[in-house]
Amino acid sequence: QVFQDLSRTRAQLSRLTFSGPGKEGIDAYKAKIVQLEKQKQTLEGRLAQLSQAFAVRQKIVKADCKSVAGALPSNTVLVEFARIREFNFSARGKEGKWLPDRYLAFVIHGGQVDRTGWIDLGHADLIDKKVALFKKGLTGKAIASEAAAGASRGLYSLVFEPLKKELGDIRE
Repeated sequence: QVFQDLSRTRAQLSRLTFSGPGKEGIDAYKAKIVQLEKQKQTLEGRLAQLSQAFAVRQKIVKADCKSVAGALPSNTVLVEFARIREFNFSARGKEGKWLPDRYLAFVIHGGQVDRTGWIDLGHADLIDKKVALFKKGLTGKAIASEAAAGASRGLYSLVFEPLKKELGDIRE
């Protein structure tokens, strides 16, 4: 029941937010949004008490760069890699609206809540090919083969070399 009430409240809040003030005026509109936000928080709190899994999910949802950086030990970094689809906003007509996928690396420095960064690592297909080549070299009969070493160097130059400046002296 609490979950259903929460779903209804979120739906009402969403409809109200996207529909705008309407005939009732801006003050009534703002008051209704505040009321629904409070109701939503109350229901989320009740649901968190009832469901440990929901409580964990709520903690994750509320995580941001500052809280993650504060939770990490100093002299460490968290590096997250993301493959993104890039939209071509200047595309016209039949021109492709999507550009080739890219990899980004997001860097959060432990204990330094204001020090975060990201690096564009380049075209995802190229990096994926280097990863596949490297894996193939590792799983082949000759692990220390020249092909594996070459793949390792290529992968390092694409992925880890660009991270060096952002990482600085940190090795963990």
